[in-house]
Amino acid sequence: MTKKILLISLALLLILGLAACAKPAPAPAPAPAPAPAPAPAPTKPTYEWRAAQCSEEKEIRMGSLDLFSKVAGEKSDGRIKITNYHGSVLGDWTVVNEMVSEGSLDIMLEGLYPALDERLNAEYLNYLFSDWDSARAAFWEPGGWMNKVLEPILAELHMKRLSVVNPGFVGIGMKPGKVPNPNNVDAWFAEAGKIKIRCEPAKLMEKVAEAMGFKVEVMPYSELYTALQTGVVEGWIGGGLPDSLIWDDILDHFIVMRDRIDSENFVINLDLWNSLSKEDQDIVLAAAYEAQEYGWTTAEQGEKRFEDEAKEIGFEVVNLAPEVMEEIIKRDHEIEWTFAEKELVGKELMDTIRAYAE
Repeated sequence: MTKKILLISLALLLILGLAACAKPAPAPAPAPAPAPAPAPAPTKPTYEWRAAQCSEEKEIRMGSLDLFSKVAGEKSDGRIKITNYHGSVLGDWTVVNEMVSEGSLDIMLEGLYPALDERLNAEYLNYLFSDWDSARAAFWEPGGWMNKVLEPILAELHMKRLSVVNPGFVGIGMKPGKVPNPNNVDAWFAEAGKIKIRCEPAKLMEKVAEAMGFKVEVMPYSELYTALQTGVVEGWIGGGLPDSLIWDDILDHFIVMRDRIDSENFVINLDLWNSLSKEDQDIVLAAAYEAQEYGWTTAEQGEKRFEDEAKEIGFEVVNLAPEVMEEIIKRDHEIEWTFAEKELVGKELMDTIRAYAE
């Protein structure tokens, strides 16, 4: 018995000794730290802009501006929101030009106002071309040669041209019975000299109207309708056939002159343009190019359609005999181009324009 107790005690002492010599079990490894949350994507800027065009013509001018704003909104996922002002809501085209230049208006679709810089008169030079392909070479963006000529001038005015819409070739809208004889040179100039037509405040448009033989009354577009109603003027130059058709209640004729296109410029304030990211600049340009495509295509394809619409309502479209047109072009180059070189755009710029036109 004593021996058993002794053996059990020795066994317990052996177990305890072994336990004391054993290494403790390692502590469990700590859980890995959670991965940092990804940084939020930078928020893209949003914009609310105002854009204006001053004509009441719906299909090309209003349609082009509305398409531009729609496409810019869609391509930016709604970040670029543009409110359009049609007609002379914000002032006539001269005022709208001034507002874009000074930055109180973001975008316009209008002709360039030469009072801001006399060299802008280059846009209004007449008889540089008389067909659609030549007009595209001058004004189509990107790469139109007239746009390249005017780009540095616009930059000095804090303006950036995006694209150009062409509503058609310019002609003369006339009241009933006020069309000079289109088939005889002497008769044309004799009769035109007794008729006063409205001209926009652009020196070169005054000169081409004089070369055509008319008396000229310079006035803002916003006063034109009343002036036609009251007989202050008997016609007007500065717009295409669609622009005269909207006033078929007082106009009965459109004389096809094809002296220049009625260029309407998508222009953005340059400081605003420079503040945009490359991505947003590309969006705005894409919208302007799409509106340009729409405007030119609608005008070119619609040229015959507008003539058909005019005929249906008894609105006469008058084409000049070739000898009458040739004499007008000859007089215009002598009067207008010479005046432009000496008084407005300068010889260097005029030489560049002549080279492109040739």
